[in-house]
Amino acid sequence: MAVPSRTIGADDAGYRRGLVLGLTMAEIMLLLIFCLLLGTAAAMQSQQKKREQAESALEAARAALSDVRSKTSSLEEANRRLREAAIQKDAELARLAALANASQLGDEASRRQFEEDWKRLVASDETVRNLKESGLDPERLISEKNDVREMMRLIDQGANVGSLEASAQKQKALQQALSTNQELANKAPNELVHLAAEGLMTQAKRAGQHDWPPIINLSEAKGYSFPSGKAGLTTQFEHKLQTSIADQVAEIVRKYDAHVVEVVGHTDEQPMGGRTSNLDSSLVKAIAGTLDIGQLNPADNAGLGMARAVSVASVLRRDPRLSGVAVLPLSGAQLIKPADVLTDGLAPGDSKERRRIEIRVRRQDGPAAVSMDEVAPTPANKGDRVRSMK
Repeated sequence: MAVPSRTIGADDAGYRRGLVLGLTMAEIMLLLIFCLLLGTAAAMQSQQKKREQAESALEAARAALSDVRSKTSSLEEANRRLREAAIQKDAELARLAALANASQLGDEASRRQFEEDWKRLVASDETVRNLKESGLDPERLISEKNDVREMMRLIDQGANVGSLEASAQKQKALQQALSTNQELANKAPNELVHLAAEGLMTQAKRAGQHDWPPIINLSEAKGYSFPSGKAGLTTQFEHKLQTSIADQVAEIVRKYDAHVVEVVGHTDEQPMGGRTSNLDSSLVKAIAGTLDIGQLNPADNAGLGMARAVSVASVLRRDPRLSGVAVLPLSGAQLIKPADVLTDGLAPGDSKERRRIEIRVRRQDGPAAVSMDEVAPTPANKGDRVRSMK
């Protein structure tokens, strides 16, 4: 059946009247709600930021307030001390003024008290001045009064600066020795005294047999190294030769009244090849200081040991404390192991302990020293020992 066109057209017009911009009323309401939600979220986010900023400002204000309170407390404490000092000063001035007034009025006792107080003040000021001129700090003397009192007791018993310094050095040396030997460190003082007495007795029995100057051992294993195949000194090695090592050598020379310092260069058994030696023409010039040590070119281990001995001897010869001593460079090549043992030729490899410089001190008519590590004594070993490096 045909639907009248007027009815369809009326329905279509009614539908169009329910649209706004192509949207139904329900869709428009949803859109409005969505917009309101967006606005609400933006407002809440803004309020959140403002709240966080306010909390940060509050925290900063609290910190500033705490700092102000701390400074205020410090100022109050300083003010309290100033008030106390002012009160004490006023009291002292009042007492002195009273004494002065009493003195003017003819009070003989008060006048004498005033004069005695004044003399004490003058004497105290002079004492403080004398102490400072003598290099003493009065405040430190007061703070360390117990140590000063003990020092005065020792002086009254006959001690002097020299004996006290010697005792301090002996104590320091003993502490260093004990720090390297845990077995001795665990022993009681009376046991250490007993062991020392036994050692002195043993040393007395061996006097004339092993009472020789010590050997200073400068091995590559201890950091005293040369460039490979060369005799030039590193900056660090040369500095130690000029300072601590020269000090040791000079002290040994003084202690043993020695006349000769032998500088012996030792190498390991690694062969050197493919070189041409210039030691025959350059060695004397190098020890005389007219040729740079770095220009020495050894061709074998014997020459390398000699070149390195010349390098060390040249530094020691420049020390004014050794001006009257013969400093002689020698070469042990690869023949002598540490502890003065001849090699058997069965260890041709790399050995830092064998690449070393030994400094031996002796008299001109005396034997060379027994082997020692640095300046600390080691017990004598049986076997094939090398007694001289001549």
